Amino acid sequence: ARIRYAPYRKIIAISDTVAEALHQSRVDSQRVVTIRSSMNVDSVSIKQRRDEFRTEFGLQSDALVALAAGQLIARKGYAELFEQLPQLFDQHQNLVLLLFGRGPLESELKGSAQRLGIAQRVVFAGYRADLRDWLCNADLFIHPATKEGLGVVMLEAAAAGLPVVAWNVAGAREIVADGETGLLVNPAQPDGMLLALYRMVENAEERRRMGAAGRDRILAHFSLDGMIDQHIALYQQVLDG
Repeated sequence: ARIRYAPYRKIIAISDTVAEALHQSRVDSQRVVTIRSSMNVDSVSIKQRRDEFRTEFGLQSDALVALAAGQLIARKGYAELFEQLPQLFDQHQNLVLLLFGRGPLESELKGSAQRLGIAQRVVFAGYRADLRDWLCNADLFIHPATKEGLGVVMLEAAAAGLPVVAWNVAGAREIVADGETGLLVNPAQPDGMLLALYRMVENAEERRRMGAAGRDRILAHFSLDGMIDQHIALYQQVLDG
């Protein structure tokens, strides 16, 4: 890392986690500036189309939808999440998991869903370029990744007004304000994710409050305009010496 970044006067880290990794690689901390990745919040729809949403993905009219999205790879944590779901589904008959994404573990995950008896409650939606149009129609967002640099999909979910449940790992903790915009789960507590999901599923008012707070947080801290302003200020600083 020191050799790779040697020619540069400033190095932009997209998150505090990336900045810390650079510091640990002995890159000069005076050259590292954190400017978090952000997004155009207006690109995420907040206009709900619940009936169309349920028809599009084959959901019952009374379904309570937990949505997840990401590559179907090991570090995204879907295999471990599936192990937690049978108990939750038994207690909440209208709950479904809508999973967006593709990857090498797709067949294995579908097999796990069959083995666990939850195949009828897990919808594999594949990759959708229009994901941002559908997010706001779900009830909560689950991000069970065990490693994450930042997690742009969590930004998108929060911008859509969804409360986010995630492991308390690097990346997630920069986006989710625990207890305010969602729930961060201690990885050292194996049943922590299940308990957090119970809390979210059983409290509609808390979901609404956290979802609204999450969108406000994205607007305040992860807006595209803010990121652009920070880049311009950094360029000006470099140019001025």
